[in-house]
Amino acid sequence: MERIRDRVKIILILLWIFGILFFTYLIKSTSKHSKIFRADIFGS
Repeated sequence: MERIRDRVKIILILLWIFGILFFTYLIKSTSKHSKIFRADIFGS
């Protein structure tokens, strides 16, 4: 049970890091293409 739990924890951490990297990349790419779209996201 402990080994499975550790493996799940590692997978979740990797997915979390990948998600943050993908989200920041998405914001950067969209901000280059259109600033209006970024304004809609932040609601300003």
